[in-house]
Amino acid sequence: MIRQNSVCREESMPDDMIVIADNGTGDKLCLKKTDGVMEETVYLWDHETADVELYAGSIGEFIENEKE
Repeated sequence: MIRQNSVCREESMPDDMIVIADNGTGDKLCLKKTDGVMEETVYLWDHETADVELYAGSIGEFIENEKE
């Protein structure tokens, strides 16, 4: 995670997004930081469009969805 957020960070990625995973194609799973506190919601940041979309309501929901 440290490498993703320092060395591999995309210039167009919002500063309040913290990368927690990379899907291998350049898109990133992220958590958002608000007022110095990490939110539970998981977002997908698209490396081609720089769009951010809701991916899961929480890490727990993300894990459950990936198990299916």
